[in-house]
Amino acid sequence: MMAAAVIIAAMLAIYARNRTKRGREQETQRREFEAVLSERGRFAREIHDSLAQGLTSISLQLECVRDEITGEPDKARLHLENARSLVRDSMREARRTVWNLRPLALGEADLATALQRFAADLTREGKATTHQEIEGTPRPLSADQESALLRIGQEALTNAARHSGSNRIVVRLRFGNDWVTLTVLDEGRGFDVAERVGKGYGLTGMHERVAALGGSLSIDSRPGEGTEVSATLPT
Repeated sequence: MMAAAVIIAAMLAIYARNRTKRGREQETQRREFEAVLSERGRFAREIHDSLAQGLTSISLQLECVRDEITGEPDKARLHLENARSLVRDSMREARRTVWNLRPLALGEADLATALQRFAADLTREGKATTHQEIEGTPRPLSADQESALLRIGQEALTNAARHSGSNRIVVRLRFGNDWVTLTVLDEGRGFDVAERVGKGYGLTGMHERVAALGGSLSIDSRPGEGTEVSATLPT
């Protein structure tokens, strides 16, 4: 009886050890799978935010070429040159995305300057004008925070220039004691937010970027009343 008990105890110990090992292996596989999904999501956001916005800017310039090629060829050539420059920038941005580098616009500039340059390029010779406001005392942010806010600002600016019909777009950076908020607002046609989530416009990507850094995003818009996009991150 004693020998049988020892054998049973040994078998139970081996079973428990194997079960624990399988549990650890399954947990490792689960974490690896979640990491792959997270990386895919990050890469998808980067592709959308860099390439899609670049293509939208190029499209806006080419639309100006189409409208001016007959009556104002000099302006048309200027827009065509702008489009060529944007193509080159988009190609460089695509390479940086693949290699997981910081956005090109932040290479030698702070967040406010990068946003200002993007807004100027986006609305150059167009109907809309952009105005930047900075409240509080600007301070350095982490690379992840700057990248996230830049991408969100680019997305919001692109949507405003492309879809709002507004003549004026405001970009506002507010620095608090332990937070920073980026707001992009226009006075355009607005939209029903509930109908747009998950249907393009990068709204889902904006939420994901902010959530990954422990922040919050609000999108306030109603048909005929303009749009306000605000992203807040803890610092």
